[in-house]
Amino acid sequence: MQETPQTSEKPVVESAVIHGVLGVLCLVLGVFFPVHWGLQHPSVVKKAAGKTPESLVQFGQATIQPTKGDPNLSSALLVSLAATHLEVDKSDELKTKLDGHRFQKRRAIRLFINQKEENKLRQHAASSEKVRLIFEMWERPELDKYKHAIFLTAWLQHNDKLGAMADELAQFSKSGNLPGLRKFYMAMGTLGDLMDEFQLMQITALMPDIKTMTDFSHISLVQTMLPPFHTINNGGRRENTENPKIEIGELELHPLKKYFKEIDIDGDGEIFVNEWVKFGHLPLEISDFPLTYTAVIWAGTPEKSDEDQKAQRTGAKQVVDYLMKHGRAGDQDLHQAMKHGKGALMHLVQSGERISPRGSSDSMLGVIAGFSLKNPKLAGSIRLLLMILGAILTLRMFTLFKPVTLTNPKSANLYRWQRRATALVLLTLLVMAGEPILLQSAASSEYEVAVKLKIPDIEPNTKDPAPMIAAAANTTSDNLWNIGMIVVFLLIQIWVYLVCKNKIDEICNSNDSPEQKLRLLENEDNLFDLGLYIGIAGTALGLGLIMIGAFTKPYGAYVSNIMGIACVAMVKIRYLRDRRQQLLDEANKAPSS
Repeated sequence: MQETPQTSEKPVVESAVIHGVLGVLCLVLGVFFPVHWGLQHPSVVKKAAGKTPESLVQFGQATIQPTKGDPNLSSALLVSLAATHLEVDKSDELKTKLDGHRFQKRRAIRLFINQKEENKLRQHAASSEKVRLIFEMWERPELDKYKHAIFLTAWLQHNDKLGAMADELAQFSKSGNLPGLRKFYMAMGTLGDLMDEFQLMQITALMPDIKTMTDFSHISLVQTMLPPFHTINNGGRRENTENPKIEIGELELHPLKKYFKEIDIDGDGEIFVNEWVKFGHLPLEISDFPLTYTAVIWAGTPEKSDEDQKAQRTGAKQVVDYLMKHGRAGDQDLHQAMKHGKGALMHLVQSGERISPRGSSDSMLGVIAGFSLKNPKLAGSIRLLLMILGAILTLRMFTLFKPVTLTNPKSANLYRWQRRATALVLLTLLVMAGEPILLQSAASSEYEVAVKLKIPDIEPNTKDPAPMIAAAANTTSDNLWNIGMIVVFLLIQIWVYLVCKNKIDEICNSNDSPEQKLRLLENEDNLFDLGLYIGIAGTALGLGLIMIGAFTKPYGAYVSNIMGIACVAMVKIRYLRDRRQQLLDEANKAPSS
């Protein structure tokens, strides 16, 4: 049945109104339907909490008074901090139950500082092949700076708390996989310097593989890293002094204010760089680490009678993978899900998708949210159909209100396609407006950024600052490396410029004809580009030195490239171009043979 445009008939007002009302209704339902492509709607995440109706406070209470096993007050303290930070209901009750208990000042990696503990653990090595393999790595000179992390790992293995990582670590040891071992022990050293042994055991038992543990270690490091020393200045002023310091009395509102006396080792009311670095990292109470820790162990806690260790470790891995994928933005989504309960947390990390910035968890569309939760693909299709229908009905409303009169019937086909194109454009704009992910810029994960660190220095009575952030604390040697590189390549570029200039003068002052001189200059074109080649070589050298750790800032590499470009520009544009123009003029003036 062919469509024919209306001519001079009066618009049917009633039909137009009906089409308009239905069209707007479909569009509104489509836009606010609780499902988004590539994102989780807040109301759906909240609805998912009903799958496992356990609140964060209930989990904390179960940690204090478990149905089986011993209570873990250290872990419960971190759960309590997370509940307080999220301001969940009854968080005060959990905090009250933990009154009287404080964080252990002794961190896990400090267990084996004394020889007595080392000897005790060595005695257990004979009864376990995996513990023995770990101790064999202690003898390797390549792993000398990881000794305390190795002992800590052996202790965890002796207590059967390495979980699924034990077999993988044993394989690393047998094959002599030093890069893998370094990465593992670096992660173990970082976590051991952050938590006590009970908190650490809770984590390592849930890790399905070494990669997940190293990722978790990297996340914890970024979350607890102290801000750069130069940003903690007096009244927001930057002071360039030879020995910068922080005046404690002038920083009244800083979140670290109450910890400054602990950071100020000599008690003189001033904090210097060495004291700042020695403190190591943010106190757990003011960092996001307790929330991440809680999310990992919560997701890895078996539901009811489920004791499947693989399922536990999968839940912990999903939390870590989610944060590695989405970075700090993923932190916020994770916290939002944790407020609703474990079911919401598990749904979010299993989906691997972020929570949509549009919509509210307090949506009145509870039934539809439940439908979207159970049938996400069908819900998405329904939403798209509603928007298509709404666009068609709305366009039909305008057609009825304002009919088109065509003098030429042959124009009907063109009119139809114009109307269809308008409907398609309208629909596309509506879909783009209704899908937040289409209008979001791609964002990288902060947890994917490499952080260069050294193993924590935990030798007793050491005067050296803990190298936790040593690379960021002192940049003097780095600047000297860059300045030296810049000076060397500057001298090389000056030499190249003089060589090129002399060569140009040599050719131009010869007794050859102008044509021959031009050909000789053209033949030396590679020589005149030598400055650029050296500049590129300097850039490659600078980046190579950064990779091996000679310095961290690529100033010298970039300046080398710029100097190469400048040298070639001076040779070719400022000098060679003028001499070629002179030769061309001479060649044109010369009588033709």
